[in-house]
Amino acid sequence: MRPSEQLAPARRFAAAVLCHLCVVSVLAQYDPCGLTWRRVEDIGSIDPPGHILNYAVAHDSRRGRTVFFGGVNPITEEYQLDHTWEWDGFIWTRHDPPSHPEGRHSPAMAYDSRRGVCVLFGGGTNTFQNDIPFNDTWEWDGKSWTMRQANDPLAQDRPPPLDHPVLSYDSHRGRTVLTAYSARQNGEIVPLTSTWEWDGTNWVRFNKALARRASPMAYDPLRRVTVLFGGNGGWDGLLNDTWTWDGTNWTQVATEGPPRRDDHAMAFDERRGVIVMFGGVGEGANEYLSDTWEWDGTSWTLVPAANTLGIVPIRSHSMWYEPGQQRLMIYGGTYSAFTPGGIIYHVVLDDMFEARPPGRWIDFNFVGQPAWPENGTFQWPFNTLAEAVAAADPGCTLIFKQGVSAESLTLSKTLTLEAYNGPVTIGQPAPIP
Repeated sequence: MRPSEQLAPARRFAAAVLCHLCVVSVLAQYDPCGLTWRRVEDIGSIDPPGHILNYAVAHDSRRGRTVFFGGVNPITEEYQLDHTWEWDGFIWTRHDPPSHPEGRHSPAMAYDSRRGVCVLFGGGTNTFQNDIPFNDTWEWDGKSWTMRQANDPLAQDRPPPLDHPVLSYDSHRGRTVLTAYSARQNGEIVPLTSTWEWDGTNWVRFNKALARRASPMAYDPLRRVTVLFGGNGGWDGLLNDTWTWDGTNWTQVATEGPPRRDDHAMAFDERRGVIVMFGGVGEGANEYLSDTWEWDGTSWTLVPAANTLGIVPIRSHSMWYEPGQQRLMIYGGTYSAFTPGGIIYHVVLDDMFEARPPGRWIDFNFVGQPAWPENGTFQWPFNTLAEAVAAADPGCTLIFKQGVSAESLTLSKTLTLEAYNGPVTIGQPAPIP
C-alpha cells in the first residue's frame, strides 16, 4: 500500500511500546496511508458469476453474504438472467430455488437488516425498446425467494414500472427507499413525481421526487439520511450535486465536490463513518473515471492515491461494505479502450477489488518467509512493530491484526495505533507471580 504524498505536520514524542494485541490512538491528525483498492484473487470459486452487467446486489450483514440477482451477460449472450449468486467473502455460490423472480436486467435490491431479507424491485427484459419494466416486489432470505407483490403495471398501491430504479435501506426507520429516473404509465414514459418506501408489508408514496438515471444511493446511519450523488438528469445532463432523503424531504446539501458523472457506485464505510464513491462516466467522450471520493456528511474529499495499485476506470460496477471483513468491495463493470488504429472497444469485467482500513498492517503471527514479502498490506503484513514504524510516514496508522510481541521502541514520528479486530494492549505486561 503506497501512502499519499501529503503528510501531516510532524510531532516528536518518545514512548516505550510493548504490544499485546490492542485500541490506542497516538497523536495523529491526518492519515497519509489512504484507502487503496487492491484486486482480490478468486480463491476457491469454480464457477463465479462471470461477465455480468445490470444486476442487482445487496450485502446481507446478518449472514455475511453479498447477494446478486439477474443482469445480462453479453459474452454468453444471455440477456435476462434469473440466477441468484452469493459471495461469502471467499467463494461464490449459485442458488437455483424452484420459485424465483423472472429473468431480468436492471432490477434494484437492498438489504432489510431488521427483517433479515434482501428486497428486490422491478427491472425488465428489454427485448424491445418499448417493453414495460416490471413493478413486482420479491424478498430473499438466504434460502428462498418470496413474491410480496405481483407485477401489475396498473396497480395504485405500489410503484409503477420504473426506469433505472434504485433502492437503499434506512436502518433507523426500517424503510427501504425507492427512486428512479422515470415512470411508465399507460404506455407512456412520464417524469418521476414520487419517492416510495417499502415498510415490509406495503409501499408508501411521497409526492417528492428526485429523478436521476444511473445514480446510486447509500444510507448514512450516523446522519440517518439516504445520500444520492450526481447521475444523469435528462435535459440537465450529468450532475454533481449531493442530496439527502430523511423520510420526508429531499434536501440539496452540496453542489461542489467530485466532477459530474453517472454510472458510479457508493457504499457506507462503517469503520470510518464515511460514504465512499468510485468511478463512473464523466462528461468527456468515453471518459471513464477511476477517482475515489469520501463524503463525511458535510463535504466530499478526494482520496488521491486510492487507484495506485491498478484499479481501472470503470462504470456500471457494484460496491458494498462487508462489516465482518471491514472492507469495501467492488465487482464487475465495464471500461472502454482504443486499438492502435483508433477503434474503440468495450471490456466487460469480472474482477473484484477490495479496500480495507488504510494504514500499515502488522501481524505478529505472520511467518514472513522470503516467498511471502512483508510490505505492510493486509495480505503481506509486517511481523514486527519495528518494521512497521520504520516504513510508516508521519501521520500514518499502524493496524494490528493478531499475535503477541514485546518490543521496546522509541518513536520520533506521529502515528496512530489501531486494532483490526481488537482489543490492543499497550504497556508493561503483568508481572509473573
